[in-house]
Amino acid sequence: MLKLKHVRIILFIILAMMTADHNLYASEPPSYDLKVRIYPEKHLLEGKATITVPAGMKPYIQAGGLDIRRLTINDTEYSPGKDSIKELEVGEGEKTIEIEYSAVFGPSEEKEDIENSGVAGGNLINDSGVVLLSNWYPSLGGPAFYNLAVELPADLEVISEADSETVRIDGDIKTVTFELPHPVPDITLVAGKYVVDEEVFHGIAIRTFFFPSEKELSATYLEEVKRYIELYESMIGKFPYRSFSVVENIFQTGYSFPAYTLLGSGVIRLPFIVKTSLGHEILHQWFGNHVYVDYEHGNWSEGLTTYLADHWYKHLAGEGASYRKKILIDYMNYVQPEKEKSLREFTGREDFATRTIGYGKAAMVFHMLRKKVGDEAFFTALKQFIESNRYRSAGWDDIKKAFGASLESEVDRFFEQWIEGRGIPEITIRSAHVVFRDGKYLLSLDITQRGDVYALDLPVRVEIPGGWEEFIVHMDKKEVHVERAFDKRPGRLVLDPEYDVMRKLTDAEKPPVISAFTGSKKNIVILPEEGKGLYQEAADFFSSQGYAVKEAKDVTNDDLKKASVLMLSAQNRIYRRLFADRPLPEAGVVVQVAKNPLNPSGVAIVLDGRDRDEIKTACRKLFRYGNYSFLAFDSGRNTARETAPSESGITRTFATQPDAVETADIMGLEDVIGKIGDRRVIFVGEIHTEYSHHVMQYEIIRRLYELNGSIVIAMEMFQEPFQEWLDRYIAGETDEAEFLKKTEYFDRWQFDYNLYRDILQFARANRIPVIALNLKKEIIEKVSKEGIDALTDEEYALIPQDIDMTDRDYRESMKEVFNSHAMRGRKDFDNFFQAQILWDETMAHNVAKALEKYPDSQVVVLAGNGHLEYSWGIPGRVRRLSHASTAVILNDSGEGLSKELADFVLYPPEMETPSSPKLMVMLSEEEGRVKVDRVMKGGPAARAGIEEGDVITAMDDVEIRDVADIKIFLLSKKKGDTVKVSIERPRFLIGPKKITLDVEL
Repeated sequence: MLKLKHVRIILFIILAMMTADHNLYASEPPSYDLKVRIYPEKHLLEGKATITVPAGMKPYIQAGGLDIRRLTINDTEYSPGKDSIKELEVGEGEKTIEIEYSAVFGPSEEKEDIENSGVAGGNLINDSGVVLLSNWYPSLGGPAFYNLAVELPADLEVISEADSETVRIDGDIKTVTFELPHPVPDITLVAGKYVVDEEVFHGIAIRTFFFPSEKELSATYLEEVKRYIELYESMIGKFPYRSFSVVENIFQTGYSFPAYTLLGSGVIRLPFIVKTSLGHEILHQWFGNHVYVDYEHGNWSEGLTTYLADHWYKHLAGEGASYRKKILIDYMNYVQPEKEKSLREFTGREDFATRTIGYGKAAMVFHMLRKKVGDEAFFTALKQFIESNRYRSAGWDDIKKAFGASLESEVDRFFEQWIEGRGIPEITIRSAHVVFRDGKYLLSLDITQRGDVYALDLPVRVEIPGGWEEFIVHMDKKEVHVERAFDKRPGRLVLDPEYDVMRKLTDAEKPPVISAFTGSKKNIVILPEEGKGLYQEAADFFSSQGYAVKEAKDVTNDDLKKASVLMLSAQNRIYRRLFADRPLPEAGVVVQVAKNPLNPSGVAIVLDGRDRDEIKTACRKLFRYGNYSFLAFDSGRNTARETAPSESGITRTFATQPDAVETADIMGLEDVIGKIGDRRVIFVGEIHTEYSHHVMQYEIIRRLYELNGSIVIAMEMFQEPFQEWLDRYIAGETDEAEFLKKTEYFDRWQFDYNLYRDILQFARANRIPVIALNLKKEIIEKVSKEGIDALTDEEYALIPQDIDMTDRDYRESMKEVFNSHAMRGRKDFDNFFQAQILWDETMAHNVAKALEKYPDSQVVVLAGNGHLEYSWGIPGRVRRLSHASTAVILNDSGEGLSKELADFVLYPPEMETPSSPKLMVMLSEEEGRVKVDRVMKGGPAARAGIEEGDVITAMDDVEIRDVADIKIFLLSKKKGDTVKVSIERPRFLIGPKKITLDVEL
């Protein structure tokens, strides 16, 4: 990291107030002689600055926090505390300014900045060391030729920006004089009880300044420094200084200064530092410390250094694309709309968003430049840029000038859109298809941009049998149409497969990672109801960082839809609602990230731990691992980390390999029974109105019963609260009529009971238990209309507490169903989908309970095909809950055949439903009375004389109080039977007339 630009000012000494232009490049830079004496035991620095300013220059001196003891200009003494600085007259010629001052830099608390770690720190003087990075001498607002002389205790080694130095020791005092023959904007000073090692490489004095505890690292660092210098000299030219030092820092910071870098003692031992950060800081010797940054016109240095260091090392290892994708992930997660800024506006890293823009986006800009002009022109332009701007401040305009010859007419638009503009482009494939025309396979492709239009070079890779072909699509408008002919049929197309373009990722390309949560303070941390105390400090920490913290009971579906969430504890009510009881690996603390089922653009993270201190430590470290989807910690140490897979590039597949079956090997039902006889759970699907499907269900039940002797039937058609009446009917304790009335079958299921009658009669005859699988209808309907949040506490207690909402394929399938049927005018798909999931989960939980209750029985589940296809609905959830062996059998599914659809698909012949006789009337219920609303012409009721408005009170002396009574009565009748129907026919004023009619069915 390059030294930050410091802007906090306490006292200004401003000379020659004729203009506000403080540019010191107008003439030769000033000469600055600085002599300081350091008293570690007093935390004190005393200094004298002698500044020689050339004639005509307008100096600008910053002395913030310094105690100015004496000030003279051309031997005239001034008192800054008494005289008005604005009234000073200094003349037009050369000026010599002398300033005597002192400053105290005692210990101060080093505050941790979660979003900007590695750049905090300040000035310090004490017995163990000295760190003076800014505001420790009267500094100029531009570069100068510095000579620095330092007096300090002889047991301290000291370093500053210098090509050479001289050392004189007089007793306990050491005097070190530093010389640098080039102008620099600022100087620094670091001293400590270091062990110094030195080698000479390519005429460069390479040194390490390490504390004794790290001295064994010196050899490794010296070798790595030589390797980096050799690498970069081959790429961009000779190393700009005659020496380079790696200095250990007592603060946990990383800085690069001319001729040395400062690395925190807390990271210097980490093995990856010499492979990454060290090279980054060395490259800053060219970019930032040789060519300085003109901060007023944007900081280009961090992006260029990131590109040719951190990114380049990955590029050399064949991992450049993954590094560039990481940049794009960071941009989407960290750079919220309110934090967008242009590269021209970026001056330094302040948080995740500015880091992503100034380091990441800028690195991608240099990558696009290299891809556009080629390696030779790219590195030639960089060498010219360095040569033209040695020891002076440069900005983006100087970068543009260096690449102007290579980009030619495109240079203005390229730099306008990437340097001046905010945001990044969004690219989508609107359509893509392949046809055979004129002996070739013709690929047609429409690519669109959303929002602002960029000029882009989009790489396209087309996979064909035996390999692939690649080409570039130039796009400079909202939509472009591409056609390309191939000798072989393309199987797959990938747009920008190597992430060569700075752009927004599609949902399929975005893995669920931690930064999707940490990137926005609008996201929510959720405290569990149970074990709340274990996680309270973690919640307090996130609250201190600006995140909203809510207790699980207060979190609504709207919260989950609008934000990413961090759920503390796997026992968290919200975790169980979204991810069921999905187990987590064993570790001190586990962090698992998944896409938020209710907010596909966000994530849902669970953080689960056993120890309060471990949890607190892991939470603080979470921000360092933004690009991971899984973390494990033990005793505060990271033991595992993974990133979930995601697509690479924007893809379209032209599939030509459907699943196929050989009809000669089609098996019969007996063969199916032979293959499923030992499975613990058999799911048999149906289209509810197809009688042949129910016959197949009956046959499977009968044959499995004969094969195994002990089975249980679980039915979607009955709801949990009515299990008692199912049990009593199967046990023979009540008749069919009472069973149907008590289970409210005709109100709650409504499909013709004759469809299921054989199955239930067989179960009753053989005392086979029947399980009511379904949730109470009122709860399903309430959730479908209003969402889970609408449930009362009593209703919430009736639903499964473990719900898995994560299956994206199931969600998309249900969305197609929702959109195609418009779901009776309902507009909220999320509520509909939650109701569907709740339906499935309830049935799955009830199957799991049946497996526990009947451990020696096979369970046959009867449900609609939609609950069973692809195991999305009930089967996958049963396997999650019980790990039982299963088989899925569908009846004549309308889905195309595939291996994932089911284990078996039956195609029974059509069969006519053995329906009960009907009166051929339309009925309604009013206050315990059944009214005839309409009579069908030619039907039994019309022939017998029943009229609209009649109230049916009895049939063959059986009292009729509701429509179910009529349906149950007719179950035992046959076509041609005659029944007596008692009615009341309303009459005006004199009351109803009671009539009994003979109705031939």
